[in-house]
Amino acid sequence: QPENTVADPIQHPPKGPLLRAAIWTIKSGLQLLLMGAVLAGSVYLMRDLIASKLEPRKRPVFQSVFTVEAVQVEVANHQPVFSVFGTVVAARDVELRALSAGEITAANPSLQAGKRVSAGDVLVEIDTFQYEGAVAEARANLAEVEARLAEKNVRISGAESELEGTRNQLAIAENDLRRAEQLLEHGTLNRKDVENRRLTFNERELALTQRLNNIKVEKAGVAQLKAQMERLDWRVKQAERNLENTKLVAPFSGIVSAANAEVGRNANGNDVLVSLYDDGQLDVRFTLTDSQFGRLSASKDGLCGRPVV
Repeated sequence: QPENTVADPIQHPPKGPLLRAAIWTIKSGLQLLLMGAVLAGSVYLMRDLIASKLEPRKRPVFQSVFTVEAVQVEVANHQPVFSVFGTVVAARDVELRALSAGEITAANPSLQAGKRVSAGDVLVEIDTFQYEGAVAEARANLAEVEARLAEKNVRISGAESELEGTRNQLAIAENDLRRAEQLLEHGTLNRKDVENRRLTFNERELALTQRLNNIKVEKAGVAQLKAQMERLDWRVKQAERNLENTKLVAPFSGIVSAANAEVGRNANGNDVLVSLYDDGQLDVRFTLTDSQFGRLSASKDGLCGRPVV
């Protein structure tokens, strides 16, 4: 650096450990001084606010007056009354479903919630056309099998009557064959006549066997027809029951809680049409706390027989 140039101490401060320590000490002192001033001002301001606070107005004191009812003191027993929440439910209720599918043709006028119906009342009627046809068809099939069975029995009776005649003819042919054989031994009859009588005996024996087999076949057919009759008889009963199920009848007297049956509606076999409950058998169900239950059960009167409203 030239000799005539003077160093600027502000732009180029001298560097050294002592100078840096002095600068740090000055900055710290200024920060502490500032914090002390802020704290002192806050304390002064708080004291001024407390000193200038307005005193609250005191309310006038009024004497309390209570209305009491005076009673004569008597010795008596007092029991607590528990008020609890519960529900009243029917001991017997039922959901009546459509037992036969079809169009509803009639509905009881009492099928409204809250109305009463009696046991045996017809609540809903289903169209009976197809069920009456099913009954007629089942009965016709049964009658047809009964006629075939009667025919079989007549055939068996005729075959058994013919069987007796065939047995008699076989016995006659057997006796004739034996006499012919005896005559053949004595030489008074030739062998050809004996063979003819033997052929006649064999033919009648074969006819007897055929008639016996025919009777067995007819009896087997009778057994089959009887089995068909039992099955068709069950079909008739089923068809008649389906016809009866077209009428939905109240099983007991009670109150209608819900109804879903209107004329013209197509009811399926699983549809709930009427909900009914017995109003003569009702249960009240409620819940007690552990403390209430303990007090009732621990007393001398016990839990059962308590008056309930």
